[in-house]
Amino acid sequence: MNLNDVLNQLLLSKDLIDLELYDKALDQINDHLLLNQKENREEVSNFLWKLKTIFQIKKGYIQTFSLIKNKEGRVKLE
Repeated sequence: MNLNDVLNQLLLSKDLIDLELYDKALDQINDHLLLNQKENREEVSNFLWKLKTIFQIKKGYIQTFSLIKNKEGRVKLE
């Protein structure tokens, strides 16, 4: 899956996304970020840095809400 497909799926989906997809996207964004930094493409690098930060935050929220959901499910069963 290329970066555009991954980004479209992550940005446009309303469903909870597999966290591995975020890892793949973050890896690809990071690769592009490093390449653009080496080429001194400041505007592209800044955009990729912001995009990377957004995905890291969104992934953190999903992890947190998944933990809360799992904890609530266990509490209700007890």
